[in-house]
Amino acid sequence: MKKLFIILVGVVLAGCETNTPQTGAVNTAFVPIAKLLDQQIALLEQTNPSITKSIVANEKKESRVVQMQDWSKELEIFRALDISKPGLQGMFTIESPSPDVRMYTRKPGEKAVVEWLKVQLNENGQPIAFDGSIRQKNYLYQSEKHLRMQLKPNTEGKLQLATYQIDNQKKMLFSNPEHFTIEATVQ
Repeated sequence: MKKLFIILVGVVLAGCETNTPQTGAVNTAFVPIAKLLDQQIALLEQTNPSITKSIVANEKKESRVVQMQDWSKELEIFRALDISKPGLQGMFTIESPSPDVRMYTRKPGEKAVVEWLKVQLNENGQPIAFDGSIRQKNYLYQSEKHLRMQLKPNTEGKLQLATYQIDNQKKMLFSNPEHFTIEATVQ
C-alpha cells in the first residue's frame, strides 16, 4: 500500500507542469529601435559625416552645414519610439500591410506615449526607415512629435543614417501653440 502511494504521488508529480513565463523572451515582431540607434551612433561617430540641418520655426527657415559633436544627444528623441520593451509590446496592435512594412498602433485606452509607428524593412528584414508619432498630454501641457528616420547603404554597404526629421507641436496652458520642424540630411 505504501509503495502504491509513493508510485501514485510520483506519477501525479511527473504529470504536473509548471507554467512559468519565460523572462527576457523577445517578441521578434517588434524592432528594437534603441539598439538600432546605438549602432547608428557608433557608425556616425566613426565616420564623422557633416550634415545639412534645416530648422523651420515661425515660418522662417534657416539651414546650415554642421559637424555633429554629440550624435547621442542629437538622436536621443528617437529613443522614445522604441516599443520593443516587454512592458510596452502588449499595448500595440501590429499590422503588415505589405511584406516590407510593419505598422504598430497603440490600442485604445493604453497609456504609451507612442501613438503609432511605421517601420519599413529591406529585403533582408532590416529596418531602413521608421516614422512615428509621440503624443503627451496633461492639464498644463500637450505635445505631439512626428519623427522620421531613413537609412541607406553607405560606401561600405552598411546601413547608415541618411535623413531624419522632427516635427514638433506643443501648447502650454495660457500660451500660444508653438511649432517647429528640424530636417537633416547626412552628407
